[in-house]
Parts: sequence; C-alpha cells; structure tokens
Amino acid sequence: MRDRPWALFVLSISFLFLSAVPFLRALHFYGVDVLQAQIAPEVFSLEFAAFFLVGSCSALLAWNASKFVFLVLPFLCIVAGWESYLSFYYAESITSVPPNFWAASAFLICQPLWLAKGARKAVSNPKIRWWKTPFRVNSNAPAHVRTGLGQSYVSRVLNLSADGMLLDIKPGSDALPDFASGQLLELRFLLGPLCVIHCRAEVVRKDGEDGANRYGLKIVQIKSDSRARVRDYMDRAVAA
Repeated sequence: MRDRPWALFVLSISFLFLSAVPFLRALHFYGVDVLQAQIAPEVFSLEFAAFFLVGSCSALLAWNASKFVFLVLPFLCIVAGWESYLSFYYAESITSVPPNFWAASAFLICQPLWLAKGARKAVSNPKIRWWKTPFRVNSNAPAHVRTGLGQSYVSRVLNLSADGMLLDIKPGSDALPDFASGQLLELRFLLGPLCVIHCRAEVVRKDGEDGANRYGLKIVQIKSDSRARVRDYMDRAVAA
C-alpha cells in the first residue's frame, strides 16, 4: 500500500466543513449583511476565527494521521451534534434546513471513517507514514563503487528505489571504506543479465549494524536508459 489512505482525505475535508459552520449559519439568517460585516462583526469574527483555526488545524492532523486530533475530536463532535440539532429543530420544514446543518452533519457522518482499515493502521502507528517513504524493492545486486579519489570497492545493492538505494560492503574486503555524508560516489551495478546500471549517488546516511558497512545513497545523476531499466526492474518486482 503506497497511497495515502482515502479515509484520511475525506476526514480532513470534513473538518473544513465544520470550520465553515458559523459563516454558513450567519449567511443563512442575515444574508448579504454578513458579507458587509454589519451584523455584530466582533462576535461573528471571533466565532468564525475560532472555528476556522480549530477546523484547519484538525484537518492537517487528520491528513497526516496524527493522534493529536483525538484530543479535540470529542468536543468537536459535541459541537457539531448540537449545531445539527438546533438547526433542524428550529427549521420550519425539511426544505428550509440551513446549510450549517448539512455541514455539521457531514462532519459527524464522516467520523466513523477513523475505523477504516487504512486510517486505523496509520493512526495506530503514525511514524510509519508509508505513503511518504519511497517504495523500495529488494535487489541484492553486485555493485562496483568508485570514489572521486579513484578508490574502488566491491559491494552489493541490498534494496533499490526510484531515487535511492542501500549499499552494503561486507567485512573481509581488503579495505573497508568510511564514506562521509554528502560524499559523491560513482556506481555500476547489475540488476540482471546485460542489465547494467550506471549512476552517481550521494551518501545520506551510514548504518553499521550486523558487522557490515551499509550506506543509504540518493541518486543524483543517472542516464535515461539506466533510469528506465531501474523502473522496469521495480515494476517486475512488484508484479512478481
């Protein structure tokens, strides 16, 4: 699953609906006077600003699957429920129900989406953020690395993404490298028979776990044919 959960998108929109409630209520009862700020402007402005601020912040929290949204969610549900009840109760008929009723009701109807599988998974561990991390496939491809000073190392590409890779150099090599963050490397690695990839990559992190020298690399320069081969390789890995 690489896409952001659709439920988070709908939930974030629902908070924006709620932020518009005071404006829709005032617009329904006072019409154009609201636009001209002639009806208690100081009260209306304060209420609208509060709803807009809380609704916008909550929309961002919902969009990013943050648990902090649940700090205000019970209160907002009470406010929306009360708004819907009063709007419907004082309406003369179903056709005269004001738009703030529909906005508050839409907010309430959307909240059960927190139980949807994608939203539930994202909220249970917001640090995952799988839709923000590059998609990677395992490769274990033999690689040859060359530094700007002419030093060469034999290694392996353990996994690969569209713009980066994890490079592994096992102990036992004649001389283990100590690449610095930001250092540029020339790479040539093999993804299959006659499928050679040439690129230049930047070191972004070092990982020395399990007695190995592992480096996270970001591709900064790659020819179009090599990029097409990487894309084809990843497509085949996903389809397998």
